[in-house]
Amino acid sequence: MITPGQRHESTQFERAMGEVRLRGRRGRPRCRPVALAGDKAYSDPRIRRWLARHGIRAVIPRRSDQRPGDGRVRFDSEAYRRRSVVEQCVG
Repeated sequence: MITPGQRHESTQFERAMGEVRLRGRRGRPRCRPVALAGDKAYSDPRIRRWLARHGIRAVIPRRSDQRPGDGRVRFDSEAYRRRSVVEQCVG
């Protein structure tokens, strides 16, 4: 999906997630990943709620203007570091 330059890609989040098909060794493709890694721009309450409703673990750091985590939710920094491999390939 292509959006105009002034429009943030997170506005198309639900639509993009609806297109996900993860092929396994057998059977039909899954439609939901186990986790989703994204940069701070995706640290939006709407996106976090959508992920939680669909049982997808968010690997997204919180922005500085958002309230800090309450200790119950841990940020997986190792999984977030692996996200950079994909960023570099795309770049």
